[in-house]
Amino acid sequence: MHEEDFSRRITSLEARMSRIEKLMQQLLLTLTSSHAHMEQTQILRNILQELRSDSNVHTAEAISPVTGVPQERPEIAAIRQALLSGNKLKAIQLYRSLYGVGLQEAQNAINAM
Repeated sequence: MHEEDFSRRITSLEARMSRIEKLMQQLLLTLTSSHAHMEQTQILRNILQELRSDSNVHTAEAISPVTGVPQERPEIAAIRQALLSGNKLKAIQLYRSLYGVGLQEAQNAINAM
């Protein structure tokens, strides 16, 4: 792997960590404030949704130490394999268990794959 690839990945990880830190601060403020329970629940859902919907390409990939080529995570590969074999229901179930999302969100994600 080239130095510029490492640099790009480090920059990407730093940006993601910064975003996670900000979201965690928002979560802490939400938990310690005196807002109504329903509002807190919605804010927490929004925060979790934002964490799950990271557009960073590298979240679903791992780098092979031998070849230096990005490899798909086994969980994502299992979802993709279920889709390729025509088992959309299995793909949705795997997606829901992996990301902890509801049925509609999982269906939308699977349909987008």
